[in-house]
This record gives sequence, structure tokens and C-alpha cells, in this order.
Amino acid sequence: MCCDVHCNNGADRYRLITIALKHGCTRIGIAKTLVHDPAVLLLHACAHLALHHRRDLHLIWLVDMDRLICRAALDWARVLHLAEAGGLGLAVGACLGAAGRWLGTRVPAAVREELVRLAADPAGRAMWGLGDELMTGRWWRRAAATWAAFDGRQRGRYAAWLALRVAYRPVEWMRRLR
Repeated sequence: MCCDVHCNNGADRYRLITIALKHGCTRIGIAKTLVHDPAVLLLHACAHLALHHRRDLHLIWLVDMDRLICRAALDWARVLHLAEAGGLGLAVGACLGAAGRWLGTRVPAAVREELVRLAADPAGRAMWGLGDELMTGRWWRRAAATWAAFDGRQRGRYAAWLALRVAYRPVEWMRRLR
């Protein structure tokens, strides 16, 4: 199965890149193209959906997850190990839950239980911004949790990104009004 693996590596948004390069890819062909195993592709799809499309759910990512689960020889123990190693338990659990609700994707009960355990970390929930959509002050809590997790250089980049988001917010609101 072919999946487009793209990310914003400069902002250190994906711990998955490190996981993929350490654990889950091989190089094939003359161009030495990186090919990821299904477990790493599933983690990537979940992380991307959770980070970038949680507010505007893109069905194509759920379809990719469903196909990976149904068609690939997926090693669930490996998925759980990599999710725990990368701190992706909450993202994987939330996205597989959405795939189950929308597409009927079947995930083994033991895997769902382990993902619930991995997702129980409240700091992780604040970092991902999942599970607190209806609570007031969500954006401030997320910013504070992210700030606490970063070192000096990353904090500078994050502060610049936040400033750009605040400056661009009125433009987004105007677009929505049209």
C-alpha cells in the first residue's frame, strides 16, 4: 500500500520520524526509496490526523487506516510498542476509534484496552489537544503544556508560531464568514 508520508520535521512535531527511521523502514530500488512497514504507516496516519485534521476530519486518512488494518499483515504488538515508545497512544486510540465509528474498522479488544491505558496520561492529552474539546480554556492549557515540554530553542520557535497564529486568526474568521 502506498501512503504519502509528509511532515513538518523542522518544528519537531513528529516523534514518528525518529521511530520510522529507527524501527520501520527499508530502502528499495535504485533511488533508495524509504518504504515503511504497515505498523509505522498506521502510526503516521494516526499522528497526522490527530495533529492536523482533528477539527476537520478528513475521511481519506480514516480510509488509509482502515486499509492498512484490513489488507496488511499488521503486527499489533509492534503497533502498541511503537505507539508507547513515541508517545502516540492517545492519537492512535482516538483515530482508530474514529475509524471504527465511521467505517466499521475492527481493532482487537486487547489492543483497544492497551490504547486506553496508553492514553490515560493527562499531560499527553493536553499536548495532543484531544479529549478536551468542550472544556473552556483549552487553547491556554495546550499552550502551557507544550511550552513546558520544550527546551529553550524549541520555545522560541513555538512562541513565533503562536504569534503568527494569533496574527492570522482574524483572516481565518473572515474566510469563515464568507
